[in-house]
Amino acid sequence: MDFIEIGATPGEADCAQVGKDGYHRLARIECNAYIVALTRYYGTPPEGSRFSVHSNPHDFGSYLDVRYVYDSAIPEHVAHAIKVENGLRFWAEAGMWSPVKYDDKGRTLHVIEDPELWIEEDNPDCHATKALRDAAIAAKT
Repeated sequence: MDFIEIGATPGEADCAQVGKDGYHRLARIECNAYIVALTRYYGTPPEGSRFSVHSNPHDFGSYLDVRYVYDSAIPEHVAHAIKVENGLRFWAEAGMWSPVKYDDKGRTLHVIEDPELWIEEDNPDCHATKALRDAAIAAKT
């Protein structure tokens, strides 16, 4: 099996920092939410391929990220790998809220552990209004 590493969160999202208290708990929540986001945005991986959370060594311990595991001999797997390899820029692309909200110093403000509440339509009041969220995304692009 082959794999590509996609990251722990969308590229423009704040994320848990290796070495900080509670890193593995927060990173696992973020990675699991990212798998949901990638699946919502790109579709369910073809049978026999999958997203997984993987631990990697780091100077400050280990860090977690999402991998897409696939068989390069199967064209459907490769096609899906090409689609997902760049991940997402924002949670909103998949219609989701960030599962962890940080302040400007990287301190945890709010954690959504329930996957049902990661989806915008299931938790419309989370973090900010849609208009504020959309304005923040527009300002970053």
